Amino acid sequence: MTSQQPAKAELRSATMAKRAEDHGKGYDAAAVTRLLEWIGPIKGAVIAGYMPIRTEISPLSAMSALSQDNTYACLWCRGRACRWCFTAGRRRPK
Repeated sequence: MTSQQPAKAELRSATMAKRAEDHGKGYDAAAVTRLLEWIGPIKGAVIAGYMPIRTEISPLSAMSALSQDNTYACLWCRGRACRWCFTAGRRRPK
């Protein structure tokens, strides 16, 4: 164990506590609005996002808005071997 590991663990704990405190205060909606403004209108692109974990800001509504005119790059792994797929306007590959 290095001398930095305890400090890193303390910082991680403090960060998680702050995120947990802020989670659910409406920051997701503001962040998604800002994200969509920053990206701007795009059509015909391949986009990718992520599934939020714990208290991460959720990009799911932005991904949904962008899925109308674009294609998702997806990586599916739950309960099976990972595989890439590309979906146009669909939530989940068949």
